[in-house]
Amino acid sequence: MIPANPSPHRHVPAPLKVYADLRSEIFTSRSIEKRSPGWPEHIRGALMEMGFPRAAATLACLADGTTSLYLGTGGGIIGAGSQEQVAKASGAFLQAGDEFLPYLKLTRSFPLPLVDCVRFYVLSAEGVFTAEAPWKDLRGKSHALSPLYFAGDSVLTELRLLDESARRTGSDGPTKT
Repeated sequence: MIPANPSPHRHVPAPLKVYADLRSEIFTSRSIEKRSPGWPEHIRGALMEMGFPRAAATLACLADGTTSLYLGTGGGIIGAGSQEQVAKASGAFLQAGDEFLPYLKLTRSFPLPLVDCVRFYVLSAEGVFTAEAPWKDLRGKSHALSPLYFAGDSVLTELRLLDESARRTGSDGPTKT
């Protein structure tokens, strides 16, 4: 288990209600009936939450193939998990969540990350597990959870590329809220 260090980071501002509701639904809806093939059987989802000075953002990849990005200031992207590259990156993030489960601690509370920190949640058949680390440590590859961070970052990259492609071609991309 990774030791918890006191953090000089401050709390992110309270999110809009729509963000809080979507986020809460992830933690309260524990039974995901439909599962994408090849993903870890006991893992129901993996979240990577990023703390920014003005709001938090939540990347949610669920075992039913759902991939969404919620922004604490409102808006986000939903419905991108059906896209091949996003689905592949989401599956890798779920797999990483399974592999790094021993580094996370079981929790019954779901706080947002602190500013300049990343908080991970892995939803499993055994409960919800979490850990938080400063962004600079994760990006600098000096933290044990850096590979989990980079797996989540790959999903964000695929979401961005999908959105940019849809803008260039004028086609329907993921749904933006």
